[in-house]
Amino acid sequence: MSRNVILYGCGLALATGLTLYLALAPEPLEDIEPSRETAATGAPIGNTLSPQQAQITARKTPLPPELQGLEPSAELPTNPGGDLVPDRNLRRLFDFYLANVDREPLEVVIQRLHAALDQRLDEPAKSQAVTLLERYIDYRMAVGELQESLPGGVTLDGFDLGALRQRQAELDALQQTYFEGAEQAAFFGRDQQLDDYTLARLEIQQNDALSAEQRQQQLQLLEQQLPVADRQARKRATINADVYQQTNRLKAEGASSTDLYQLRAESLGEAAALQLAQLDAQQNEWKNRLEGYREEKARILASGLSPEDRNNAIATLRSTRFSGPEQLRVRALETFDQ
Repeated sequence: MSRNVILYGCGLALATGLTLYLALAPEPLEDIEPSRETAATGAPIGNTLSPQQAQITARKTPLPPELQGLEPSAELPTNPGGDLVPDRNLRRLFDFYLANVDREPLEVVIQRLHAALDQRLDEPAKSQAVTLLERYIDYRMAVGELQESLPGGVTLDGFDLGALRQRQAELDALQQTYFEGAEQAAFFGRDQQLDDYTLARLEIQQNDALSAEQRQQQLQLLEQQLPVADRQARKRATINADVYQQTNRLKAEGASSTDLYQLRAESLGEAAALQLAQLDAQQNEWKNRLEGYREEKARILASGLSPEDRNNAIATLRSTRFSGPEQLRVRALETFDQ
């Protein structure tokens, strides 16, 4: 997938601390470059497969090891008449399989999705879900085209509120083109709510006519409009961010693990402090393994092996050093290292 799109989305997520879906539209499917790898059918990935070829490939070829066991397991609801009731879990199911389109043909991905829907739904809900999938794929492709014509929303001076509102309006209009009201609300409603909150917050923060006290009052009133669960999540996030900054400062000063534990226990409680201490140990172990992998990979790259043998050796090294989900993380890190 387009590395620029992924990086752009990650950057905005970190900058806002919220979803801001208007700037984090689904990764477009149109950016995929045909791969030269070969599927089980012998057809190069990127070439069009017949439905029969795609079905055979999906049935005989398992998911990549790093994705196995991670498939969404939530049930997909239907009404008493057996009709599909679209919800967020259905979109998660779509996104899980569509995330693999840079590694195998879209036709195969669609067949995998059809099989997943077969396991979860009976008619007429299954056919309704397939129709919704077709429109969702078309929508994601349209998002890719839309992104090319919209302003970025971020400047050297910060967020461009006008550009972000334009992105939100254009994306909302595009969603209405492809989805009925209930479908749009189920797939994107929560994102829209957080987008509205984020933009309103930015508008208050950028309002020079307000004093610091007035700005703080309006921000507090705005936050009270959020659902209770979101307010609690924001409160936890604020506390966690403060502790995170203090922890990084102590680490830079060479603080001991005991010092870090005490800081966390005072702010987050003993249980959370213990979990974070365990997480520190896991992260240190991960960093050591990753560094050892990179050193061994560098030796393989410098060994003079043929490209095929070199790639096989690296794949073997990765599979022996990391578990399935970890391999996905390593591959992502290698992509960003290029």
